[in-house]
Amino acid sequence: QQRAAAAKYARTKELATRVPKLDAAIERDAMTAPAAAATALIRHFGLRPGSTSDTKARKKAYGATTLQARHVRQYPETGRTTLSFVGKSGVNITVSTRDPDIYRIVEHWKGDKEGTVDLFPADDADVRAYVTEHLGEGFKAKDLRTLLANVMALDMVSSMRRPTTQAKFKAARNKIADAV
Repeated sequence: QQRAAAAKYARTKELATRVPKLDAAIERDAMTAPAAAATALIRHFGLRPGSTSDTKARKKAYGATTLQARHVRQYPETGRTTLSFVGKSGVNITVSTRDPDIYRIVEHWKGDKEGTVDLFPADDADVRAYVTEHLGEGFKAKDLRTLLANVMALDMVSSMRRPTTQAKFKAARNKIADAV
């Protein structure tokens, strides 16, 4: 476990140096390549890619590549994009942003689609190929989630006061873990 954690940490550090190249590719490709658009949602929200495989779960789970038009709400008056869907293990997920790039990407791909029509004509293999093309071998879409979680945690830690007791340390650690 320690070796695996150390390898994941090293991979995340290396990913942080490469992700600007991926972000530039997403910015360039998101309106024409559905895998780039789905990757934009993974980068921004930390979504799982999604899969069309039947997992025999009680509830169908969705991710960036399996989102449907019914999962999207956009509010032009505020520029807000909200995604609401069932995720892995049947967890209800609602995420929202006012990021203008995400708004534009989702608006473009949603178009006049409604109901159970897929948002993107892409699958998890397309996202894997896109991520590998722009980050290199050895990186996975889930590494983008890990990087986002680390950045969120670091931002929270940097804005907190240093805990003065073990109990305060545990409380701060739990607060960060819950948020991430």
